[in-house]
Amino acid sequence: WFLTHFDTLASLVVWKAEFLGRGHLLLAVGPPEGASSLRSLDLQQQATFLALYSLPASRVVAVLPYSSGALLEAWLRHAAWFHPGAASAPWQRFLTPRGHPATARLAVQRQLAQQFFTPAQVTRRALAAVPPSSGLLCSSPYLDAHLFHYDDKAVSPTTRPRLITEQALKFSWRGRRESVRLKLAPCFDSPPQGPRAPKQHVTWHFHPVVPFVLGVLQTPGHHTQAVIYHRP
Repeated sequence: WFLTHFDTLASLVVWKAEFLGRGHLLLAVGPPEGASSLRSLDLQQQATFLALYSLPASRVVAVLPYSSGALLEAWLRHAAWFHPGAASAPWQRFLTPRGHPATARLAVQRQLAQQFFTPAQVTRRALAAVPPSSGLLCSSPYLDAHLFHYDDKAVSPTTRPRLITEQALKFSWRGRRESVRLKLAPCFDSPPQGPRAPKQHVTWHFHPVVPFVLGVLQTPGHHTQAVIYHRP
């Protein structure tokens, strides 16, 4: 198998990396064009793998494709360790990531039941965030997936720009979705109109303790806007 796929393997590059303790690196490897893409893993991309690299031995000790069912099961059992906070400061480790074992397994089961994707595609979608992308991790309780329910496509504990949504972001107690504890309504100036209007990206900055949020809107060719949200 190695000789048959040698040309493909030789063309792969490292996309992302994560330290697993002091002796191992978890590497996401794939084709060069995937490294510069803003998307997650291409669901149809076959030449994408996770490699476990031993630092003391200076060699790769294991390689698994992103469609591996065994890899998915390992991630579902230990999802809390596959997020940036697992190796961060002690106070950041209290944040329960969106990939908490209970919520992660439920999300996978829901996608399988809907039958919109094949099992291999569901596996790739679930593992797309492994290893996690580098970024600033926020430990606000509102972003704790074990405490609050929110739209994880619009905001997440990892602080980064995201496409702005027309709907307000609502944070409600998990188990009591009618109990909205925080609401972030879009209060920015009117967006540019027209077929060639630039896309707008917003970055949400949450205070780690108090209910204070700063929204920063960036539009190419326009001035940056900032809005402050505070819940008494």
